[in-house]
Amino acid sequence: MKDLIVVKKALSKETCVLLARQFIMSSEILCDKNPGLYYHGDDIVKKSFSWYAPLCFESLADTLIKDIVEEKLGEKLYTTYSYGRISYNGSVLPKHIDRDESEYAVSCLIDTDRNWPIYFNVNGKEKKLKQEIGDIVIYRGTKLEHWRNPFLGTEQIGAFMFYVSDKNKHLKNDGRPFLGHPVKPKKN
Repeated sequence: MKDLIVVKKALSKETCVLLARQFIMSSEILCDKNPGLYYHGDDIVKKSFSWYAPLCFESLADTLIKDIVEEKLGEKLYTTYSYGRISYNGSVLPKHIDRDESEYAVSCLIDTDRNWPIYFNVNGKEKKLKQEIGDIVIYRGTKLEHWRNPFLGTEQIGAFMFYVSDKNKHLKNDGRPFLGHPVKPKKN
């Protein structure tokens, strides 16, 4: 696999509008009805609303995006999980690599009012990528360090989808009984 694969307009504008509206509606419901259960922010990106396994992105990960990623990589993959995030002004994604369940990662830009580049460390060199709404970036999440500098816009919605190859298929569904399950079981 090439270090990075960019697929322009992987999702149509109409699909992105629908997903953005659904994710925003979900965030409003969850934050209003369940204060403290879901919140603005997570352990990685402050100044954000983040949600593990939102149904709109779980289904996206296991259908349209999975088909594209399998075609581009030429191998069967297993969906592990998805993650959605609404990043607000000042958000920063620190440099990191992903956990084992993120062997192959996909960053999909759903909506934004200002381009927020994602950076990768590729063979010791910084590579900056700008996505347009509907574009996806496929990369080895467990191998490539990636980050984003402070967001200068107002709001950006990103969908992140993760997969493993046959050698790691024991990690499929991220330890959950099925995709869409909102909680990863605790290990004893």
